[in-house]
Amino acid sequence: MSGATSSSWEDSRKQARHLENNIDMKLVAFSKLGVTSGSSSLSSETVPLINSDDMFDTMSMELQQLLNKLSAINDKMADLAPNGVASMHT
Repeated sequence: MSGATSSSWEDSRKQARHLENNIDMKLVAFSKLGVTSGSSSLSSETVPLINSDDMFDTMSMELQQLLNKLSAINDKMADLAPNGVASMHT
């Protein structure tokens, strides 16, 4: 790998790790949404401004966008790495 390619691959790897961490945090929040929406019975005074269906849709969309970005970065990394290098770093 040349210096520029190595630097680009390393930058992509850092972006991928950052996205993976964000996805992990969103998945934890997503699972908590499922737990709280299934176990709560709210009175009219405590109804949230955003209902759980809207929050579910929003979080699902955010997760899908993050996964799409991660997939694109993974594809870019595969193009940058010569054969065998990707398996050494995973």
